[in-house]
Amino acid sequence: MKLNGGSPAKMSYCVVEFILTRDITEFEFLNVNSIAQEFKVNRSYLSQRFKLDIKYSLHEYILMIKILRSLAMLEMRENHISIDELSKKMGFSSSDYFRRVFKQKMGITPGKYKNLFKSG
Repeated sequence: MKLNGGSPAKMSYCVVEFILTRDITEFEFLNVNSIAQEFKVNRSYLSQRFKLDIKYSLHEYILMIKILRSLAMLEMRENHISIDELSKKMGFSSSDYFRRVFKQKMGITPGKYKNLFKSG
């Protein structure tokens, strides 16, 4: 994605749009580095600009979107994906890290959340 001379603040909103329009298959490789490469800007500059404009760190924003997408996948009754598979699909370095972040953000483990939607 290329910015055509837009303001620095506009870049942050383009980054948000870029993240929100990614297909689930792209989440495994979605991180601050890949976004900086996509926008052809320095990682540190992008992170600082994003925090200034959006009020969240880019890393935290990416984590939250990944958790929100995970919620949707866990809610699908016909989806039999394991927590390990889901953590890999979402680009987490380990399933333990995924579980920890999920519980921190949602107050429940991904396994317990998934069980809420199992067909009875």
